[in-house]
Amino acid sequence: MLGQVYPFAALGKWSEVLDMVGALPPLAVEESRLAANAFLGIVPSIHINRGDVAAATASRAMFRGAEESADLQERASNGVGAAALARAEGRYADALESAKAAFEIRGMMGIGHEAVKDAFVEGVEAALALGLLRDAEEMLAIVEELPPGRLPQYVEAHARRFRSRMAILGGDATIVEQGFKSATGMFREMAVPFWMAVTMLEYGEWLVEQGRALDARALLDEAREVFDRLGAVPMLERLDKVSAAIGVKAGS
Repeated sequence: MLGQVYPFAALGKWSEVLDMVGALPPLAVEESRLAANAFLGIVPSIHINRGDVAAATASRAMFRGAEESADLQERASNGVGAAALARAEGRYADALESAKAAFEIRGMMGIGHEAVKDAFVEGVEAALALGLLRDAEEMLAIVEELPPGRLPQYVEAHARRFRSRMAILGGDATIVEQGFKSATGMFREMAVPFWMAVTMLEYGEWLVEQGRALDARALLDEAREVFDRLGAVPMLERLDKVSAAIGVKAGS
């Protein structure tokens, strides 16, 4: 059952994941390394994306000392969860440090490990929030330099949306649309709804800034449907701000 937690979370089956882990007996939680990985990283991320930071903190508190664990998976999962929590609390420097530490474990676990993939995402998100484009560039270069066939599609999709965001910051509008469209298509193909909707929102925000609100409408509408279904409150609030800016009522 615990082996299904990560794919269920990626597929947007968040309520199912929380029901699944909530049904575990205390002894199973305490003795299972798979449970540690879930409660340290995956479950907290769901709570954070639903706007419940307290629940994320409580989940991580179930396992102590994971940062010093001899088990690489526990350390990586702990780093991802710590990064996600720090980013949710606005502690971006701490988030970047934790994400980088988890991402370093790729040398022993491989870039395809779920915690390593999410560490890449958390790390670049934190770097961009801090305006540390060099740090973001370094992490992007690591994954983009991998030979064909070794780069997971999930990581590639994120790399493309990050490239679009960096192009926006750099004032290079020529590659923004291509990156967002490509990333959206890849997330859709993988059936990863949350990140597909996040990419649509980011793309829509940029279109609105370019005075292309009509082009953004369909993207924002689909993103809203996904966020509503997932209960992704922080993203819904962010989407509401864009909708208000173009005079669109929430849910209309």
